[in-house]
Amino acid sequence: MENIFARHGIPQMVQTDLGTQFTSLEFQEFAKEYGFSHRTSSPRFPLVEIAKHILSKSEDPNLGLLSYRCTSLESGLSPAKLLFGRKLRNTLPMIQPQL
Repeated sequence: MENIFARHGIPQMVQTDLGTQFTSLEFQEFAKEYGFSHRTSSPRFPLVEIAKHILSKSEDPNLGLLSYRCTSLESGLSPAKLLFGRKLRNTLPMIQPQL
């Protein structure tokens, strides 16, 4: 997470599953040191279900996740557009001016 935070900044809140790596005392100290709140969610949380479905059904999990990140949400913006402020190039057919 240190590498991710160095690249994208420290979030105000991090939401994770109940994995032992996230419930450990070491992670609690890390959250306190970096100044973010930590919230856990059930493995049945909708986003976890989506990720599990993508990883189990995709021939190439990385392309599956890329496709998901490029797909518009209810807001009309994709996760990639929200995070990076631009559309990502992927393997899905797309009109060139949209890139």
